Amino acid sequence: MLNFLIAWKSGIESLGVFNQIYAVYVILGQLAVFGINDSVQKNAAEHNNDINLVHLIGSSALYLSLFFGVFLSILLFLLSEIIASIIESNQVGLGLKIVAPAIALFAINKVMMGVLNGLRKIRAFSIAQIIRLVVILTTCCFIIFDGRPAYQLAIGFLMAEILLAPILLVITKTWKWPFNKNELLTWITNHLKFGVKALSGGFLSESYLRIDILMLAIFVGDKEIGIYSFAAMFIEGLFQLSVVIRTVANPILVQLVIQKNISLVINFVRKVAPLSMAIYLIVASAIWFSFPFLEIIYPKNLIVESREIILILSIGLLTYSAFIPVEYIFLQSGMPGKQSILFLINITFNLILNLALIPFLGIKGAAIATAISFVLSALNVNICSKLWLGYSKGLLFKP
Repeated sequence: MLNFLIAWKSGIESLGVFNQIYAVYVILGQLAVFGINDSVQKNAAEHNNDINLVHLIGSSALYLSLFFGVFLSILLFLLSEIIASIIESNQVGLGLKIVAPAIALFAINKVMMGVLNGLRKIRAFSIAQIIRLVVILTTCCFIIFDGRPAYQLAIGFLMAEILLAPILLVITKTWKWPFNKNELLTWITNHLKFGVKALSGGFLSESYLRIDILMLAIFVGDKEIGIYSFAAMFIEGLFQLSVVIRTVANPILVQLVIQKNISLVINFVRKVAPLSMAIYLIVASAIWFSFPFLEIIYPKNLIVESREIILILSIGLLTYSAFIPVEYIFLQSGMPGKQSILFLINITFNLILNLALIPFLGIKGAAIATAISFVLSALNVNICSKLWLGYSKGLLFKP
């Protein structure tokens, strides 16, 4: 809805500015959390019968993520003008200054969401997600309809994190101290060890869908990025359908891999993968066939160019949608380093393909590169499951 409104009321160039700020916000936010949220999710799921221990796990992670978050917030604020100079967009630079404080809050909120996910409090997790989205949408709508500059849309992210933090603190009770300092230091060390291995995995996973936007920022202007991001928002929405299933599946997957029974895991994948792909196909088809009707509101050239981008990206994402719900299987198996290697391989392919195709084909090149990388990512998770987990025929077929 937000992307629709920006494109309609503020123009495609403003949409390009917004999505560049959004890409930096999400990527740096994930870097700030330092993989600690994955450590919290995994350990909370394993110790969900001991609420005091869960509080300890959450509290130690909270203080650690706050440290990294504040550091990156200050760094982003100081570097915002240099970034604006590199990509030749003053509006993006101003937006990054506004969004910088949100990075620290994003990090601690991500940790507390990890607590909820680990305890399988999916209703509370969903409500928190909804609050974030509603605040962003409401704040940005006011900015859009008030005719303010595009960079001020960054205020939406800041307001969302400010309002969400106290709510999550109350729900998760991570401020409780049923432990001593030695216990706290022990778990801080545990989170750091896990985070060092999981950092690149989580960081690259969140960066994966935004590599094309960041690469385009170097080679094309805000308007072209606006056209591409108008299409890409539909693809990210489709991607998030499978991510929702992954969020629900992760705690279950932890329990299954602990049993070290390959048949149980593959049976679970066989249920989840077709479900994810079926939902994807239904929604993707609805988007494809209804998209031309947007010409009633938006310029015809925008719809024509965007629809072509959507077609390319959605074909590539189809295969990957089956495996997104279980692609964290290495992390849930206690192999955060291996999970990071998988995402590093995926993002390297994406980066190389975008670098090779964007200079010659522009936004269409970015779409082709990203679509190919989706297919390769689906293949990679199966190849790696064979190499690292002993699943000799991948995740869908029993040995």
